[in-house]
Amino acid sequence: MVNQELIAQLKSSQSLTFSDALYLLRAGENVCRASWSDIKYIALQKPDEKSKMKRAYLYAVPKDGQAYPYSLSNTDLFLSDWSIYKA
Repeated sequence: MVNQELIAQLKSSQSLTFSDALYLLRAGENVCRASWSDIKYIALQKPDEKSKMKRAYLYAVPKDGQAYPYSLSNTDLFLSDWSIYKA
């Protein structure tokens, strides 16, 4: 269940932890880190009945638009410079 009040609070924050970013990803938002220069955002791919993948995964969308699966680094996990991606 998505808590709309929490989402509103997180959307107004300037610095999010990865835990906050993950909550937003699960709610359908795209997120990014302030220090990224080559990646526009990451998103959560949730499988459906037609998907070959049976589990959810993160993917990155770089500036060239060629999305790829994304693995978090330790830095990604522990820094608080996450935000909602705004196109």
